[in-house]
Amino acid sequence: MTKVFEWFGGRKLFFAMVLFLIATIVFLFSDKTDFEGWKELVMWIFGIYAGGNVGEHISTGIKPEVKPKK
Repeated sequence: MTKVFEWFGGRKLFFAMVLFLIATIVFLFSDKTDFEGWKELVMWIFGIYAGGNVGEHISTGIKPEVKPKK
């Protein structure tokens, strides 16, 4: 499964794309909402993805330096 995640660019992007496809199929093709509702859901999906990525990169960037023991 890791090869699939790597092919898509990572685990988070893979699941964001899966959620995008599910939102498209369920909301657009089943006439449950209009374009505006679908657009809002897609913005939330990729906003959560972007927020998760930014949070991960910030948290790895601000870790304190570990000095090697002598």
